[in-house]
Amino acid sequence: MTEKRKLNILQILSHKNMERGGAVQGYLLSLGLKKMGHNVKMIFNRGSELEERDIKTLKCVEDNGIEYNFFRMDSWLDVLSFRKMLKENNYDVIHTHRDIALRFVLRASMGMNLNSLFTNRGNNYRLKKKERKLYFSRKLDRIFAVAGAGKDVLVGR
Repeated sequence: MTEKRKLNILQILSHKNMERGGAVQGYLLSLGLKKMGHNVKMIFNRGSELEERDIKTLKCVEDNGIEYNFFRMDSWLDVLSFRKMLKENNYDVIHTHRDIALRFVLRASMGMNLNSLFTNRGNNYRLKKKERKLYFSRKLDRIFAVAGAGKDVLVGR
């Protein structure tokens, strides 16, 4: 029996805490990947100040041995800090949750090659022009539509 390769996985959530569905799903996915033996790091969006609910998020993630960090995804300074982190770590997979996180990664990785970048899409509203650029970036390897209606929007049905 061959030993499975341990992946270095980065989960990037545009949520600031784990009070909403997508963030909870990202956290549960990270827990499952960690239990399978993969190295998982979570990135959360953050406001200008850490709030009490952010601290609760940290405690929950920390208690399960998952590395984490907060970045302001609307800040160019944080984009540059995140870019440095990307250069210093060889992530096998980068998974973004929602448009904000995808835009953040695409900005930070300009001119860089990424091993594997994918995102999930849970909305079924039509893409705005600036969103189309995100979802049709050549850096993006896969888009996972959470539902058929979301897929129909992405493929233009």
